[in-house]
Amino acid sequence: MKMKFAALDLMLMFGCLFSLPAQAQTACSNASLSGMYFYLVSGPYAITTTGSSPYAELGKFVADGNGGLSGQSVASLNGSVTPYTFTGSYAVAGDCTGTLTLTFAGTQSPRAYPIAIVDGGRGAVILFQTPNESIDGRIYAAASRGVSQCGNASLSGSYGYLLSGVWSEQGGSAFYSHVGQLVASGNGGISASGVVNVGTGGIATGSNGTYSIASDCSGTVMLSDSKGTYNFTLLSG
Repeated sequence: MKMKFAALDLMLMFGCLFSLPAQAQTACSNASLSGMYFYLVSGPYAITTTGSSPYAELGKFVADGNGGLSGQSVASLNGSVTPYTFTGSYAVAGDCTGTLTLTFAGTQSPRAYPIAIVDGGRGAVILFQTPNESIDGRIYAAASRGVSQCGNASLSGSYGYLLSGVWSEQGGSAFYSHVGQLVASGNGGISASGVVNVGTGGIATGSNGTYSIASDCSGTVMLSDSKGTYNFTLLSG
């Protein structure tokens, strides 16, 4: 049975959820964005009168606190996964709004993304819209969680997860959602159990596999069940 994930909201980001603070923030500047950040964005892409393609991107970048940054990402467009590297600049105003301008390797045109800094620079929200695209997501600072160097031991214990996206199988597709629990051994072993819905109602599922996390906190997870093997990209803080 051939199956593919048509959107990588199925890419995992452990420990990255944060709430937008209700209290007023102090004034921001370029120095508010400094250090290593992870981000996850998603949305419809190539919107036309006949439909759109699901898109998701998971990445990381390092901001120098003076308006310069560089990073890497992996993106999924309608199930086709592509790695990228990029360089860029950013400008943050005193009201904590700003812009990221990124140039991806192999492309000539920089792309500008409006952002809003939250929680004193420990996170941000990001938006990109054109007549054919509508992508948004969240950014969070690895340093805000005390991350200095990662490894397999960075992922240990039980984690709740929620995945969503589009599932494509044998020429058809359906909205996908999956909620459950992961148990990581701390040395590369992992198992998952939960409930998945691909348009036919909730079905209990379980899988086992392996994971690997590099020192820069990026990594991969491979899980297998009776229907096949699934590969995920993750950033672990």
